Amino acid sequence: MSITLWKPEPDVIIHQALGKACEEANELAAILARCLIQGLDQSEPVSGKPNRQALFEEISDLDAAVQWLRELVNDEYDEARADRKLNGFRRWQRMLDDDMRAPTPQSPPIELDGVERQLGGDGVWRSCSGCHELNEGVPTGAYSSIMKCHLGLGCHECGGIGAVWDTTDYAAMAEFMASVIPSPQDEAIGPQPCGIADPSARDCSNMKEVGGGMDGERYRCDVCGKGYYLDYEEMK
Repeated sequence: MSITLWKPEPDVIIHQALGKACEEANELAAILARCLIQGLDQSEPVSGKPNRQALFEEISDLDAAVQWLRELVNDEYDEARADRKLNGFRRWQRMLDDDMRAPTPQSPPIELDGVERQLGGDGVWRSCSGCHELNEGVPTGAYSSIMKCHLGLGCHECGGIGAVWDTTDYAAMAEFMASVIPSPQDEAIGPQPCGIADPSARDCSNMKEVGGGMDGERYRCDVCGKGYYLDYEEMK
């Protein structure tokens, strides 16, 4: 640590002006803190003096102290710097105004706090099918910005909240349906031969039962016409 021989300002008048500016700045800081804590339009609890009045009194006192100091030290006030600073404050004010006008995100009500976490993060809220109705495809219930869906009137299915937690994997469902439902192209082509030389009912999906009796069942392929007889005796 460097130690320097510091001595007080030798000019008594300037020394006192510096001290007075410091004192007034501290008094202004004190009333600024009170306004932050109590509110600008509140009053000092003991004296009843309005904070707004006290604030502008201290601003006036500091202005006077600074003006006296400037007169004593050959004023080198930087007007351009002050203008830049003021313009910066005004830009900041506009940013704050824009931010305050922006919609505030809603927090979930305490009743729903933690529900999504407990149910699992892979689901979504859906309108309850037990108490929410559509009118020609248009939802009739109120829209919840928290659940991101329209709400029903409440029933035992949803526990009265009008929505249910849905964990269905609709992508997987679509893939499954595509795999089991024939496409228009497949339907146009029609059923294809299985290609098995001696197919059974288990081997060929085109086999249809065409008869039988007490001893067995008879099948025939709708595509190639091959037949198959299921003999009950052979199954014993």
